[in-house]
Amino acid sequence: MSKIVRKVESRMLEKQLISRINEDFDSFGRPSFASYISSDCSEAREIESYFKGKVWQEVTLDSLIDSYGSEGSECLGFLVSEAASYYLPSFMVISMKHMYDNNVGIVTYSALQYIERDVDFLLDAYTDNELMCLVLFIEYIKLIELLDMGAVNNDCGPYYAMAIKLLKKLPSPKIYEFP
Repeated sequence: MSKIVRKVESRMLEKQLISRINEDFDSFGRPSFASYISSDCSEAREIESYFKGKVWQEVTLDSLIDSYGSEGSECLGFLVSEAASYYLPSFMVISMKHMYDNNVGIVTYSALQYIERDVDFLLDAYTDNELMCLVLFIEYIKLIELLDMGAVNNDCGPYYAMAIKLLKKLPSPKIYEFP
């Protein structure tokens, strides 16, 4: 299979998964956290200023670069668990939409690191469908690596094991169908 065909197929899967994320995380209302950040340093306050009051769908790569000044890879690390879990779908969508852009790969790994850091919190906070979106996101990243590099990046092994952990925690793991 040619690289062009693989890229077209991955873009089709990407669109389906983004649609599913938008649907499954649609119930998230406007955030109103007592605190957005876990630190009081100047960078954390800038991050809080950027995110405060935004719905997760408003967080895009362009808005991060325009308003915050970077692709936002460090943001999830400064947000408290409640805020980070709320905005995680944004970072998943950014990662998929901009998978082939320069310097966006770090956003993907930031999202994966956050999922690993707060997996127990996410298991309690997310619905089964939202958890399945996390699993599918991780599997999507794994697929892209296989298609583009011919092998899975060894640095990502723990994240793929985490997908299995998430699946096992679901009450009734099932095949997840796209629309």
